[in-house]
Amino acid sequence: MSDIKNKNDKQQDVKELNAEQLVKEADKRASDSSMWNTFKRRFRRSKTAIAGFILLIIMFSTAIIGPVIYGGFEFTIGDTEISWNGTHGHHYRAQNLDNRLAEQSWEHPLGTDRLGRDVLARVLWGGRVSLAVGFVAMGISGSIGIVMGASAGYFGGAVDAIIMRFTEIVMSFPLLFLLLTILAFFDGGIMLIMVVIGITGWTGVCRLVRAEFLSLRERDFTQAAQALGASDMRIIFKHILPNAMAPLIVSITLGIGGAILTETTLSFLGIGITPPNPSWGNVLNDGQSYLRDHHYLTTYPGIFIFLTILGYNFLGDGLRDSLDPRLKQ
Repeated sequence: MSDIKNKNDKQQDVKELNAEQLVKEADKRASDSSMWNTFKRRFRRSKTAIAGFILLIIMFSTAIIGPVIYGGFEFTIGDTEISWNGTHGHHYRAQNLDNRLAEQSWEHPLGTDRLGRDVLARVLWGGRVSLAVGFVAMGISGSIGIVMGASAGYFGGAVDAIIMRFTEIVMSFPLLFLLLTILAFFDGGIMLIMVVIGITGWTGVCRLVRAEFLSLRERDFTQAAQALGASDMRIIFKHILPNAMAPLIVSITLGIGGAILTETTLSFLGIGITPPNPSWGNVLNDGQSYLRDHHYLTTYPGIFIFLTILGYNFLGDGLRDSLDPRLKQ
């Protein structure tokens, strides 16, 4: 009897060692430096990814540094006031009705709008607003989608059914109509726009994360972690989620571009970012009545929007190719 007991104990020890080995191998795969080296090599070879990355660097640099160089700055440190008028000194809110709808010139490189405001100053500052909305809104969407999708995919059963039925209900509403309904009851502040776009755009991330979790929860390393007594939260966030990051990164990258486009659409319709705060959408709105005679009022904001969305799409496609383990190295 003692021999049988010792044999069973040894078998149990072997099973535990095997389980621990599986978990360690899974964690190593999720954080293996060779995987990131492979990603960097593929990324550098992807012309699409590099083009998107360069485009976004240019757009972000223009939005962050451009208003300072073009319009200057002013701030106070203690009793010392520091200011610089920039290359042109135009503030995006400054009006000059005597110079309304001015053509392009050195003084106003993209002309002025119906209130005499410098179009370039408004486009540069509007880039800050639109890019910030895209990032924050997708951050909210991604957080909600990850939590909902991970819960549905890992726990399954009734939890999965409830979450997916709720997701389908949200998806059944036309997104624009849902946004219009919510914003009709509130003023279009920047933070509100970020939150509204964020809480209505999580369904795609949720479905993606759920699909990844349904696959990964059946893998040996997940079952080994459960056998070792790891908590559900540890398994979800330490073992499964890191192994599902590749498609998630791609989805979030593409989603930022979608959030910027949504904000632009809402602002163009007059229910997004409200004047005098500029965004690319309401700058387009200001110029739509003068499209025939003053095309620059809409052409240049449209170019900025186009290049930004194109950059995110290129980068997302490049990341997909670089992170896809099924591609040849």
